[in-house]
Amino acid sequence: MSNIISPAARFMSKLSYAKKFGLIFVLMIIPLSFLLLDMVTDSLAESDFIRKERVGLEYIKEVRIPIEYIQQHRGMTAAYLGGAEELSLIHI
Repeated sequence: MSNIISPAARFMSKLSYAKKFGLIFVLMIIPLSFLLLDMVTDSLAESDFIRKERVGLEYIKEVRIPIEYIQQHRGMTAAYLGGAEELSLIHI
């Protein structure tokens, strides 16, 4: 195990404390930057999905009223065919 670590230990022993901490900082920033990039990408994709949902809600608002009338008509037709006389057509 010491054979694997010995080149890194020799390299680190030649550096001052400031350079050691700087190297460790850089080595920690690299994976953190990838995580941050992934998080930002996911956030942008989610905001795009939410924008598309809002557009869909606008469509639903416009279509809701005719659908409600169709449902009322279906219910009244079923009631009339079931024998409800008060729903008969008005004769002029």
